[in-house]
Amino acid sequence: MKSEQDEQSIALMQAYEQAEYLPQGALEGTRNAGKQGLNIQPMWRLIRRNLLLIGGINFLVAGVVAYLVLSRPLTYEGEFQLLVEPVNSAGKLTDPAAIARPEALPDEAGLDYSTLIRVLKSPKVLTKIVDQISTKYPLSYNNLIKDMQVERIGQEEFDKTKLIRVGFEDEDTEKILFVLKQLSDGYLKYSLEDRKTRLGSGVAFIEQQLPEIRQRVSTIESQLQSLQQKHRISDLTTEGVELAKQSRELEGQRSETQRNLRAEKDKFISLQKQLGLSPNQVIAASSLSENPRYQQLLTQLKQVETQLAQERSRFTEANPIVQDLREQQRNLAALLNQETNKIVSQSPGSGPSAAQLPKFQTSIQRNLSQQMIDSLNEIQVLEVRSQAAVEAATKIDEQLRQFPAIKRSYEQLERQLEIDTTTLNQLLLKRESLRVEAAQREIPWQLVSGPQLRVDEKGRLVLPEQSRSKKIALGILGGFLLGLGAALLKEKQQDIFHGEEDIQDQTKLALLGTIPYNSALVVEEGNFLGNERPMESEQNAGFLQACEALYTKIRFLTNPTINALVISSVSAQDGKTTIALYLAQAAARMGQRVLLVDANLPFPQLHVCLGLPNVEGLSEILSQNLDPNQLIQRVPYQTNLSILTAGQTEPSTNKVLASNQMKYLMEQLQNMFDLVIYDTPHLQSHADANFLSVNTDGMLVIVGMGKTRQSEFSKTLTNVQAARIPILGFVSNFSGSTMRRGSEAEGLENDFFDEEELEITDC
Repeated sequence: MKSEQDEQSIALMQAYEQAEYLPQGALEGTRNAGKQGLNIQPMWRLIRRNLLLIGGINFLVAGVVAYLVLSRPLTYEGEFQLLVEPVNSAGKLTDPAAIARPEALPDEAGLDYSTLIRVLKSPKVLTKIVDQISTKYPLSYNNLIKDMQVERIGQEEFDKTKLIRVGFEDEDTEKILFVLKQLSDGYLKYSLEDRKTRLGSGVAFIEQQLPEIRQRVSTIESQLQSLQQKHRISDLTTEGVELAKQSRELEGQRSETQRNLRAEKDKFISLQKQLGLSPNQVIAASSLSENPRYQQLLTQLKQVETQLAQERSRFTEANPIVQDLREQQRNLAALLNQETNKIVSQSPGSGPSAAQLPKFQTSIQRNLSQQMIDSLNEIQVLEVRSQAAVEAATKIDEQLRQFPAIKRSYEQLERQLEIDTTTLNQLLLKRESLRVEAAQREIPWQLVSGPQLRVDEKGRLVLPEQSRSKKIALGILGGFLLGLGAALLKEKQQDIFHGEEDIQDQTKLALLGTIPYNSALVVEEGNFLGNERPMESEQNAGFLQACEALYTKIRFLTNPTINALVISSVSAQDGKTTIALYLAQAAARMGQRVLLVDANLPFPQLHVCLGLPNVEGLSEILSQNLDPNQLIQRVPYQTNLSILTAGQTEPSTNKVLASNQMKYLMEQLQNMFDLVIYDTPHLQSHADANFLSVNTDGMLVIVGMGKTRQSEFSKTLTNVQAARIPILGFVSNFSGSTMRRGSEAEGLENDFFDEEELEITDC
């Protein structure tokens, strides 16, 4: 027993040394860091696989191109050079455009040479030249364009010139010189005509613009004149200063008038208080004192009263003298009152009554009354003056408020008039300058190198071999690209994986193992694992080592180790059953108690490969609730390896494998064995592997090199990942083979029958 354990430990260590350790979390796999960014490895592998096809097509195309190029008659080349811009500042100053229009000096940027070259090769320029050439040599525009070159001499930033090179190739040297002569004459003529056309267009444009500009100038001048007449403005600046000055003067006059008016009113009130009379009373009293009739009656009344006072001192009232004086007194008083009423009635306003007027006024009273009347008159004058000042100030203020708007309108009109006048003057000046320039006959361009054939240092004609080399090189490149396209089309139609790298280009799944192609694995039914010698033969040594390395990777893939897994493939005949069988054998050889379950219920195969009966198996356990211990069989001569065949019953696969009964059975089997391996149908047409993988540690996908379709692999893998099925990784089968569908690869799989006929297909 000890020696057996030692052998198992040694086998495990050897397999581990051959395996590449995968860290925990490698279930999803990772791309190599070197594959990030631009990856040219797939294209390089495609070229290596199809080197013969690409080389053959490339050789054929390059040969045809070389034959066509080399069989063409020898051609010669001629050229001439044109200077299309002044070379230096002196040349610019003597340019006709600069003489007529100093502001038209060419700037440092110069011409747009790309556009100029396109124009020189356009039909508009070359049609007339072609007509001239056709008088001696039949030549069309398309043929001329094909054989001529127009380019700027010096394409680098610090090597650019102001020269245009025009070349022409042909077999006839005389034709070359004739064509170049016509081209040079035509281009020089074009430069002169082009300048005249441009200048004529400029003059016509100016003539078209002049009426409108003149009309605008006339309109603005009329508007300015109307504005001046309406607001009486001669000088806008002087007018504003004058209005401001008048406003200040009127404000000063109004303030002074108000001060004088207040002082005069105070004086009037003081005089009124002294006299105790109203203004009308003072006027009336003054009128009485100045009236002769009134003064005469007043004097007579005073005399009578004086006599009456004297006679009263001597006589009584009854005395006739006294009574006579009394009568005179009454008569004079009545006359005086009558005269007073007459004078008062003639005074302005509603004058006072005669009784309110003083009968007598002293000289002081008369003086005060006169002052009061003068003060009243002054008050009236000052009030009129103040009102006039207010009205004048209001008018000036209104003008000042309107002045900014008037000034703005006036200045806008002046600015527009200045712009239009300047534009008009410039247009007139440019029109005359253009007319002067158009009258000049000097050709703008210069022919610095006349038409001539290209010769070498010894004077021999130079053949344009460079063009031949380019054409042959392009033919080689085109042949390579055509061959590459054919290779791409070929592999697109084949739609298979040629190597592990092709799979890694499509998925991030980890590559867990590479199983080599072994044509010696063609065994008869029932003799696949009948004894250990076939497994240990030299022919199978590499195959067994690959399976042991695969198991070692799976064992160290996760922590804890994997206890159950599902083995499936994208399509039939990918070798999944063979790998499942040999993987189980490798695990058993390393001391693991392994159970191999044939879950391929539609197409069971394992019992045939092992030569075991398949009377009852997984189907009977699920359909008849049998004890699995009674149906599990030990593989002869294989220690630690057991098998549960598929059985004979044909239940509904999806319903049975997705049932809780199957889940319970899988848990029961995992508790009984160290490793349980389920061989399931392929994924393309069956979903059995998906149901089983959910209750295991994951699925192992087998990919047959040279057999599995890339499109089927991508589609199936997308569906599996969308269902969140755990995938451990993929295994590359038939590595190093040249297998294709329907080839001799049946040995590895023992594909004796078609799977669709419910026979053995994969073993």
